[in-house]
This record gives sequence, C-alpha cells and structure tokens, in this order.
Amino acid sequence: ARAATVFASPVIDETEVVARLATRALHRDHPDSRVSYGALWTGQAWQDEASHGPVSAAVETVVKKVGSMFHVHKCEPFESTASIAATASQLWARHDRVVLVVDGIEALSASVEGDAARAAAANASLESRVIQVAFELRRIAEGGCAVLVTSQARHADLVAPAATMSADLRNVEGSASPLNERQLALGARPVELMVRKNHTGPTGIVPLRFIAGAATFEERAP
Repeated sequence: ARAATVFASPVIDETEVVARLATRALHRDHPDSRVSYGALWTGQAWQDEASHGPVSAAVETVVKKVGSMFHVHKCEPFESTASIAATASQLWARHDRVVLVVDGIEALSASVEGDAARAAAANASLESRVIQVAFELRRIAEGGCAVLVTSQARHADLVAPAATMSADLRNVEGSASPLNERQLALGARPVELMVRKNHTGPTGIVPLRFIAGAATFEERAP
C-alpha cells in the first residue's frame, strides 16, 4: 500500500529492525539458508564468505523497498503519547497513508493534554495508564492513520475496549506438526493467532509456525 510506517519501541532500535527485515528477505530468496537473525544482527553473517553476498543483497533489498517509508522512533521510558502523535503527524503531511506501530503499550504514559491533574491520576497505576494510553492511541487512529499495538498478554483486556480488532499469539503445546532439520536449527515452533473483531462473535484461529531465526511466520496445517 506504500504506507509510511512509524515503529515506536523502547527497546528495538534501527539496527535490530533492519536485521529482522533483512533476515526475512534472505530466507525468502534463499529458502535453504540457515543464517539466523541473531547472526545477521551481530555481524557474524558477514564474516562467512558463503553468506556474505546473500546477506548484503538482502540488506540492500530492504533499504530499497522500505528505506524511505519506514521510520523507527526509539521511545524514552514512559514517553508521552503526545510525542508519538507528533511523530506520526509529520508523516501525514507527506504521505497519503500512515501506519503507527507501538511495540509495548506499557512503555508509554498518558498525556491527557491540558489537564495535569487528570494525567497524574491516569498514570498513577499501571492498569489505569495502559487504559488511558490505549484510548489516546485510538484518538490518533481516528485522525486518519492505522494504529497497531502490542501488549503483554495479561494486559490484553485493558487494551481491548479501545480496539476495533484484537489478536492473541499463543504457543501450541504437543503439536504433531513436523519440522525439518533447517526449521529446527532456526528455532521454529507452532503458534496460533487468535483473532477477534469488535469483541463479539466467534474467535478465528490461524495456525502458524514461527521461525525465530528467520524472523518469519508460515501457515501450517491445523
């Protein structure tokens, strides 16, 4: 969709984001590769003559495809949602579509602009802070951009009232889904993406396989 994307995170920086994207590109173009995301992130993959060329090409692919559209916002601890909104608004002036991704809603604090007393009350506890931040992010979304938020599983119910769609990613115990040698080497494991829309009706379950070392998800048989 050629949407400008802001990735806001307190722990993931530009180097790690590029490493993850490049690893996805590498394993898409070289399905038999066993180069892991960690090896690419630490630079180890560049020291191997066999992987140096493909890794360099994968990084170049990422830069060409998303270099001008992808923006990483390294959050300070308990950064206000107001600064996140300001970052997103800068992109609205230059792009027709904007996506804001907040990696860990617990890292933000509520702004409650113009009302210091309400802001202090909203930030007084973790639970009230998460609820208020969720609604403030919803208001950003109502301004014209899509907002995706991750949270700890135990806080999902706090975020849910402000969300139009929610999803839980869960490990699958005792799955009979077979894994090949390469998948095992890259830390593959079965997971389920449980999707809810508007918090009513049945839950849709998408069976997936998360391959950590390749930074990818694959569909698998139920």
